[in-house]
Parts: sequence; C-alpha cells; structure tokens
Amino acid sequence: AVASSRKFKLLACTNGNRELGHSKIFLGCQVMAKPHVIVDLSCLPSCGPPAKRSRRSNIDATEDEPERLDVDAGGEAAVTTQAFMAHFFPNDPQSLPALLAILNQARTTLEIAVFMFTEDRLAQLVLRKHKAGVKVRIICDNDMDKDMKTSDINELEAAGVEVRRDHTKLHMHHKFAIIDKSVVVNGSFNWTAGAIQQNEENIVVSHCQSIADAFEHQFEHMWRALVPGRTQSVTLSPPGSFQNGCAVLFFPDKDDANLTIFLDELRSAKKTLKSQIKP
Repeated sequence: AVASSRKFKLLACTNGNRELGHSKIFLGCQVMAKPHVIVDLSCLPSCGPPAKRSRRSNIDATEDEPERLDVDAGGEAAVTTQAFMAHFFPNDPQSLPALLAILNQARTTLEIAVFMFTEDRLAQLVLRKHKAGVKVRIICDNDMDKDMKTSDINELEAAGVEVRRDHTKLHMHHKFAIIDKSVVVNGSFNWTAGAIQQNEENIVVSHCQSIADAFEHQFEHMWRALVPGRTQSVTLSPPGSFQNGCAVLFFPDKDDANLTIFLDELRSAKKTLKSQIKP
C-alpha cells in the first residue's frame, strides 16, 4: 500500500521483485520503522479500526494496549486494532506469533498468494482453518512448488485445500493473505523458515477495507486466470487509483500506469526518502 506523500507519509511498497510491465525494472521496498511500530491512519474514512472482538485473553487490557487474542500455535501474540501495523523478521521474536494470531482470526475465508511455502507452523495453522470450515484458497508459483522439495503446498492440496499454480513465464511473486475479506497481510515475507530465521523481511497488517478490497480484486483476477487445464498467459493488473489518500498498486500492469503512480510519489518527496532494496 502506498500512502500519498501529499497527505500522508510513504508507508510501504511491499509487493515488489517482479517485472513491472515492459519496463524491465525490478523493485522492492520495506517499511522503515522499528519492530511493532503502529502506524495509525484511522483518520482515513475507509481505514478505521474494526470493532472490538468479544473473545479476549486473560490478560487485563488497558486503553493504551492493543487487543490480545489467544493463538493455537506459537503462543500468545498482540493483535492491533489500529489501521496498520508492521512486523519485522528475524530480529523480533514476536513477529511470527503475531502473524499466526492474525491468520488465526479467519472465520469464513483465508486467501493466500505466496511465492514459497515451506514453513510447517504456518501450514499447520492453514490446515486447521480448512478443517474448521474456513474456505482456504492458495495461489502459488509452479517453479517454486516444483523445485522446493520441502514445499507444503502438495500436502495442503491433498488435504482438500484449493490450490492454483501460476505456469506463466513470469513468477507469481506475491506474498499476501486476506483474512475474511477485510484484513490484509502483505510484505517481503515468504512463508519459509529462512524468512523467519535468516532473512531481513517484513509484513504489514492492514485493517482497511479499501485496501482489502483491492487485494481481494487482485486475488480473484489471478484465480480466474489460473484455472487448471487451461492455457495460461500473463494477465495485466488494473491501474491503481487513490482512495482517501491511499493506493494499492499491482504489477505487471498495462502501459506501466502503476509504475508511473509509484514514481510520481517518489518524486514528490520534499525532505526524506528511505528505501531498502535487494540489489
């Protein structure tokens, strides 16, 4: 998600490292903030915090503390009710429990688009959600699924989870999940042990309906294009647009329209511009 620097600070462009249209540019940015920092954009009409959940932990909450939920795996982790929250790997030991807690909130749907999926704790949680009646769908890249002998995708598919693979010439390099069509987790984080223990990675949790709608639209766009048994071709993402100061941009897109939006935001920086990229 990119917040317009004309009104708000640039938060993140976390869906990179994939060819942007015909530009031959590869791009990836990470949120520049300390672990567990809460970026509050609840002033945005479409990004207010969700209603409090009734199920609470035994810990007495105060007005200054985020809501807490019990987690089936990985212990207990704080779940924020603010609009956005960033978590970082591997230095923050609470990042994985926080991710498990967010995914564990799924009650009706859990939609996942991920390049690599080899982390068993995440796979076990996804499988439990499937068995509990949550509609789980996964989109993955066929090369990584085929080349990674420790991939959990086949096991999840064998258990009844719906899976579709991208067989096009470009990689399906997304790393996001949509919980109940209202909460989005996205970032540089692949669902692997290496991402948790070794790499510098991030996730951003967004409680923002307009952002969730954009990711949901992109997921359905890819899901329809990746029907098994049909010839697959690269599908271009729709152009992004600002809603209440925020835009979600996907690539590749037609005529590099989304790249233009992103570059315009970078050019609009007046004082500082921080970016962390993989050369």
